[in-house]
Amino acid sequence: MERFELTEKTKLWIYGAAFGGTLLYEKLHKNHYQVEGFIDKRAEEIESLCGLSVYSVKQAKERMGRGQLTVIISVKNVFEHSGIARELIKNGITNIIYKPYAALKGFADESAKEMFELHNQLIDCGFCKGGRFCRADEIEKNWEIPKEYLLAKDSKMQTVFLPLPMLFENQSVTGGYKERNVCFLYPHIQFFRYLQGEADASCQRYLEYCEMAVEELDSFQVTEAWKENVIRNRADVFYQMNHGFLFQKDFFVRNSPEAEWNEDGYFNLKSGKHRAAFFAARRQMYIPVKITHSDAEKWISEDRANEVKKELLQQGVFELKAPVEHPFFYQMPCTAENFFYGVCCALADELGGLYYQTPMDHVLKGKKIYLNVDDYGFVSRFFRRSGAMVYDADERDRKLKEALERLFSLHFGRLVAAQEHYDLAVFKTDCPQNLKQCLETILADHYFILAPESILLETEWIKRVYCGAAWGKSMVLWHLEKCNV
Repeated sequence: MERFELTEKTKLWIYGAAFGGTLLYEKLHKNHYQVEGFIDKRAEEIESLCGLSVYSVKQAKERMGRGQLTVIISVKNVFEHSGIARELIKNGITNIIYKPYAALKGFADESAKEMFELHNQLIDCGFCKGGRFCRADEIEKNWEIPKEYLLAKDSKMQTVFLPLPMLFENQSVTGGYKERNVCFLYPHIQFFRYLQGEADASCQRYLEYCEMAVEELDSFQVTEAWKENVIRNRADVFYQMNHGFLFQKDFFVRNSPEAEWNEDGYFNLKSGKHRAAFFAARRQMYIPVKITHSDAEKWISEDRANEVKKELLQQGVFELKAPVEHPFFYQMPCTAENFFYGVCCALADELGGLYYQTPMDHVLKGKKIYLNVDDYGFVSRFFRRSGAMVYDADERDRKLKEALERLFSLHFGRLVAAQEHYDLAVFKTDCPQNLKQCLETILADHYFILAPESILLETEWIKRVYCGAAWGKSMVLWHLEKCNV
């Protein structure tokens, strides 16, 4: 690995022109280190600190000339360090002293651990013995698959964290192709959301589901007392699961459902539909499940996963802008993971309300969907696994998305050509002009729009469905019906 040298004569820069940076400067100055200046994203606002100029990253790069700057990151939120380091790396600054994300999460190699300790020494004491240390660009690209996805293992099975977008109901329920993703178990999820006290949820659909099961058995008559008993029994199941979730962290590991690999690139439940629906209702992206060792190998598909990793490194991507639902990438920094999964859950709720008719409905099967979301194809994969036909108009990250298609065995189809009319359109927009153009050119029955709140705040005929942070800004998922355009 490429290394840089640190001695008492090394000229240092401090990233972070705030209280922490001031303290660090005083300690370094006391120990006779030479500090050249500060770097901060608010450089224009701050201008100077401790008698030294404050520069933006771009300005610092210009001062670097042909040499290298040695930068110590002094930002209180240590989870920002790797992101700041990657920004510096993109601008050619690689001699960085910081707390690597891998070291914070506990799966660091020796070079990252060494950097972590070096940073501690300088921040705490303003002094270190010096030596040769691994460059930040080497540390950030040298990540391996973490073992946190693996919860338990025996001679036959292993318990793993599985993303809910990869988990579908038992094949025997439908008797064939396309089982529902657990996020589309509308009656169960509505019922659990109802028990969680969510005002827009109802227990009615779940009662219909139970009534259908009783009618098939033809064993007794459905009465109001029977309905009350169903609610009471299932509510008790919910409360026991909720208690385990809150107070017994290994409850769902000890009681994890079994799942088996489907050659179409996802897992089918063999048991535990209510447990999966419980996690979906709480919008938890990962659930513990038991799978065989051979199924784990098929799922991980190490060669194809390494192909995705290689593509990310070639593009200089050290932080994901959207989740990749594979264990190789669980611990890779992704500030918008919860946002994108929450968007999928919110879409599943909305589409369930729009298209649900019977407890066995595949609400997405055969639906034509227009997508243009800057998310590495995450929403597209979520829809296509459930039988939707998707036109993906997003041309960003095309090579990476193709590698992900191969990793998830989604190269078999369901990406379609542009259509004259869609059942729904999901797209991201940042400005009113772009929104107007999309609504004029894309014909759909329902529009789901990812946009900053300020764009649509004064529009009364649009429904706010979900909100969160992505692409470095506050975003809202809005639902607009064609009749309101």
